[in-house]
Amino acid sequence: MRERAASTYLLDDTVVIRLVVGQGPGTATAWGCDLSDQYVRINADYTT
Repeated sequence: MRERAASTYLLDDTVVIRLVVGQGPGTATAWGCDLSDQYVRINADYTT
């Protein structure tokens, strides 16, 4: 059920991610990118 709800939620144009930090000893790293595949393909052919 949670997987289905998450899948439906991720189809939206905007996804809100809420983090609560400082609640334990764990660590994590998150990477993100807002470049589309097409943008990368177009700009990969040359350097500036």
